[in-house]
Amino acid sequence: MLRDDEVEMVKDSVSMKDLATAYGFKVSRSGFISCPFHGHDKNPSMKVYDGRRGFYCFTCHAGGDVIRFVRLYDGLDFEPAVRRIAGMFGIALSDPDKPLTEEEKERLQLRRLEREAEAAEEARKKERLKELAAEIQQTEQWLEVSHPLDFLWCYLKEKLEKLNNEWEARFNDS
Repeated sequence: MLRDDEVEMVKDSVSMKDLATAYGFKVSRSGFISCPFHGHDKNPSMKVYDGRRGFYCFTCHAGGDVIRFVRLYDGLDFEPAVRRIAGMFGIALSDPDKPLTEEEKERLQLRRLEREAEAAEEARKKERLKELAAEIQQTEQWLEVSHPLDFLWCYLKEKLEKLNNEWEARFNDS
């Protein structure tokens, strides 16, 4: 049985573009291949992405991650598909019959905690972006009803500029 961290490691390590190339598909500069899941494609209709984004066919609507692609293409169940990808890309996976060592358990727990922390940080970023959007909208509304060159108008104009700068910085980090 595969551990969750091993599945995540495979997904993190292999992009759909790399997998498609390994299967012999010619990936266009714009990231398209001929879809293997429906009839002959005159024009490639399947978009393959870098990173964890996977694939999507705009004709037959097949889509998913690298594991789903191998499952569909090779007709495999989940674990054999993960093991096939790992074998193709030299990713070491655990022996399913061997129990975990204490070190492996600690590493698993640490990775799980790291993923939770990353998810929490992402949620905080999204929440701050929502707050910024609301604050920018409210400041713009106040600017509309205040008199130009009035002290309040000048303050709001400066505040809006700071909020927009923070928005740009946070949005570009996401």
